[in-house]
Amino acid sequence: DIINHLRILVELFMADGYHKQARQLSGMLIKNCVYAKEHTYPQLQERWKSLDAAVRDGVKQALLTVMRNPDKDISHTAAQAASEVAAVELP
Repeated sequence: DIINHLRILVELFMADGYHKQARQLSGMLIKNCVYAKEHTYPQLQERWKSLDAAVRDGVKQALLTVMRNPDKDISHTAAQAASEVAAVELP
């Protein structure tokens, strides 16, 4: 289910002990839970908006935390994911 999927991805993305590439991939997968270039974009938006606010807030807080990571590649991936979340949530 999407909630457990996001939980695992967020844990991996935030963990400094994992390989950089694994963390970047988890960040991109978080982004892909919200945005895709394919025709599924409206469905992804609705799925994201239908998640419990606590789940969405947890993901957003994790992205903000990782954006402060000193590794530019990791923080850039977090910023990309955060921008897609903002695009869906802001009017």
